[in-house]
Amino acid sequence: MTFKEFGFEVGKLDVSWKLLTSSDISVVSVEDSFYVVRANNTEKEGAIYFQIANNGQVMDVTHKNDF
Repeated sequence: MTFKEFGFEVGKLDVSWKLLTSSDISVVSVEDSFYVVRANNTEKEGAIYFQIANNGQVMDVTHKNDF
């Protein structure tokens, strides 16, 4: 997805994240210069939030929506 390091090492997320479908992904907010997308893992009751620039570049990834 991206070559920039966001603190999510290879193998750090368990295999349940591979089972996500498009219904597990949603746009949380749309701001002036970016939008926030949530990947919801219902099996592990967790989520990852992506801050994505309007041009599609991933700017940041966190476990909390604090953008």
